[in-house]
Order: sequence, then structure tokens, then C-alpha cells
Amino acid sequence: MQTIPKIFLSYASEDHPWVENFLQVFSENVGGVKIQDFKAGDNLEFGELQKWVDESVSEATAVVAFVSEYYQNKEWTLAEWKKTVNEYRRRRLVFVPIMLDAEAKGWWANLRTQGDLCELPDDYMYCNYVSPTGGRLRIWRDDEVQGRIVKLALAVKGVLMPPPTPSPPTRDGTAKADPQHPDVFILGHPTNRAAEDTLANASALREALRVRGLSFETWNDGWLTNTAARGGSGVSAGAGTVFVQPLAAGEASEQLHEIHRTEKRLAVAGVSGARVVLWLPSGQSDREFEESASKSDDLPSLQMLQSTPALRVDPPHELALRLHAILRSTEPEVDPLLQIETVGWAEGGKLDPDAKRLSDELTQTFSSIVKGVMPNSSSPLQFWDTQFQAQIAVLPGSRAIVAVHDLDIPPSADLVAKRKQMEIKFKQMQEYVRRSEIANKRRFFWTALLYRNAKALPFARYPFDARFRDWRLLSFEEPAAARPGEPVRPDPASLGVFRSELFAWGTER
Repeated sequence: MQTIPKIFLSYASEDHPWVENFLQVFSENVGGVKIQDFKAGDNLEFGELQKWVDESVSEATAVVAFVSEYYQNKEWTLAEWKKTVNEYRRRRLVFVPIMLDAEAKGWWANLRTQGDLCELPDDYMYCNYVSPTGGRLRIWRDDEVQGRIVKLALAVKGVLMPPPTPSPPTRDGTAKADPQHPDVFILGHPTNRAAEDTLANASALREALRVRGLSFETWNDGWLTNTAARGGSGVSAGAGTVFVQPLAAGEASEQLHEIHRTEKRLAVAGVSGARVVLWLPSGQSDREFEESASKSDDLPSLQMLQSTPALRVDPPHELALRLHAILRSTEPEVDPLLQIETVGWAEGGKLDPDAKRLSDELTQTFSSIVKGVMPNSSSPLQFWDTQFQAQIAVLPGSRAIVAVHDLDIPPSADLVAKRKQMEIKFKQMQEYVRRSEIANKRRFFWTALLYRNAKALPFARYPFDARFRDWRLLSFEEPAAARPGEPVRPDPASLGVFRSELFAWGTER
């Protein structure tokens, strides 16, 4: 029988209102876990409560610690912190420290300086929810902060319940999992010390690779001349291994003028013909490098990497997705299908050229997003209304990604009315499938593209009616009034969650 993962929450009572708001978003997206906190022991006696806390942390699969000026001054929370750090060292406990104010960040820095965090790796990072003024970020009515919480929940979920990674036959341009060699090497600075934010991004990349089932090794700073930084033994690179070299802003443009520099350095370290990805992580800015990197949407094949390094500026989780795509391609060329709703012009009606333009842009943008996660998906097949039912009856394949839009939802200040209009579309699409002969033969990934009604549905999945729980919601930014005609752009937070959902669906069996 599978054990349900347990997440223990450690926080000061003064921080409970903020934690409660955090949990409203977090728990909705982490799913399938049991969450325990101090409140569960409110009615226990003193001695029993101590035992309850000890047992709860010991039995926890993950601990989320909300650190604040109050947290660091309480005997109970400090005891929970100490026990959590000890448990992390003793076993594979998932430890998520969250800083809520400037005092918490200062406390963490002091612990590092005094050696009180020696149980954690040197590059172990916390989640930062501190505002620029030193207080805590507001959650309520802040889509950006809520999006960050959703991403954290999905990351924790991926660690606690990682999706299975199949081992498909090798095809051109991809590689099988090799138990003898890692898929990816993440390189430290070759001669100096990497910046702190670069180390944080490298740590996030390692976690994203692990969640996606890719093996990896890390070379520490100074790896060019220091054998110990390379693990002290021979390099265990395989035929399909990719080397990722994080770059700082000043070094990135230099690499453009000497594009094979990292390959030459790897050759000195004993690796010939290395496949290299030059990566400018978040927090670093180099206009020349970014302009060159923008010329390519996806990572090239392994064969192409062997001749020319790739330039990337992706966030860690997106780079991991792209590495997975070239190292673990799993789907046949015609599977899954990509179908997307377009707009029509009814007889006797008036053509809305703006709606047609938006529909075409949504189609192009959504197709690009899907291709970034599932490179072997089909080209977009457009449909209108009942045409979808006829399409699914003749198209091949066992899986389909289907998207509808909200361009035909009438403007209204009534948010409930807007949601009801979307429900009509959801029901209609599902009814088409139910009536068809392929109802039990094809899996669908349902998506609603929200351009005009994104504010009415700020969620990752449809939350109001269980009949439509499988509908994912991808929100788009509305162009500013001063910039009419600007191409549609997905909301970054919504896009990050959507990609994770699509990847999880794509790896299900």
C-alpha cells in the first residue's frame, strides 16, 4: 500500500494569517498529501505536544518552515528547525525554508556564517517572499505571488510524487537512459567562483532535472585545473551526455566571440567532443548574448550540439524540459494531436477582423508552447463548433491536446456569467467526445485559452464544477491600451504552471 506523503508546517503563531493564505493556494496545487501543523496539537498537554512535534517531524516526508522575526525568537519553532535540519542530514527529507522578512534573511546569513547550516549543501537556497521594503509579500489579489506559490507547490509535488519516466527505444537525435553515465553535467565556474544567484539557479536546475528523471553530476568551481572539483576521478560522460555551463553577464558575450571556449576547456579536463549548452541564468543580463539566444526557440538535437554549443536564457525548469525533450523523446510523430478552436463568420453576420487576428495569434503561440514541451506533437488542426466531433472521428492517434478560447464570450462585469459561458463550451466539447466511438480510446488534454476573461478565472485548473476538473486554464496578458495590436502573450506564472501540467500529462502511461 502506497504511503501518503506528509508535509509538516513549522511557523510562529503570529504568522498564521499569512501561512493560511499561502495554504489556500499551495494545498490546491500540491494534491495527494497530508498537511500537518502545530494547530493539530492545540488541545494537547505540554508534554504530549512535545512528543507530537517530534513524531510529526520524524514521520514527515517534507517540512516547510516559514521563517520570520517571530520564528527565530521562539523556543518551539527553533526546536522544530533544529530537528528538521538533523532529519535532512539523516535521510532524504524535503526541506523548504521560506523567508518572510528581512530579519529572517539576516538570520539565515548569520547561521551560514556561524556554520550552523553545515548539514545543508553550500548552495542550498531558501524561498524568498520578502518584499523590496523588507516585509512579507502580499498574497491576496496578487497574481504574481500566487503564481510563485503554485510553482513551488508543483515543484514539491514533483519531488514527493515524481511522474514515471519511460525508457523508449532510441531514435535519431535522442538517447536512451544510460545507468553508467549521467545525462547532464552542470559546471561550476571554470577558474573562479560563481555568483550567488548563479549558484541558486544551478541548484534549481538540478532539482528540475531530478524531478524529470534525468541523471546529473555537478562540477564545482575551479574545475578547469582542480581535479577534486571534478569529483577527483575520471570523467564519467557518456555518448549522450550534455554539459551545461552557467555564465555570468560579463562572461556571456565573451563566449559569443569564442564560441568553442568551454569545449576546449573540457578537452583540457579530459572530455573531447563535448555537447555544450551555454546558459545565462535568471538574474544575469547580457544584451548581446540574449539577442543571439533569441534566434532559437528549442534546443538543437544531440548531433547538432556536438558541432555547435547552444545558447540558452531559459529559467531552470524550462531548460530541464528542453533537455528532457532531446534526451528522452518518447512520442510517435503523429501523437499527440494538437487541435485548437478558431473563429468563424456566420452567414449574414459581421466579420470581426480583430477576433480573427487574435485567434490566429493564439493558435501560433499555443502551438509554440506545446512544441516546447512535446516536440513531436502535430501541427495545429483548427476546428469550429461541431466540426470538432467530425475531426476526432477520422484523425489517428491515442492522445490529443484540445484548446478552446474565450474570444466569443460576450463582455460582462459579471464574473459568474463569464464562468458559466465557459462551462457551456466545456460541456459541449466533452459531449462531442462522449457521443463518439473514440471516447475510451483516446486521452484528451483539455485547455481553455483565456485572453478576454483571464481575471475571471485566475486558476491552473477549473475549480468550480467537478465535471470540468480536467480543464487546464492558460491565461494571457491583455495588451495595454496604449499598445493596440500587440501580439498576444501568455501570463508568465500561468504559463509555467501550464507547462508543468502538460509535461506531467505527456509522461503518463
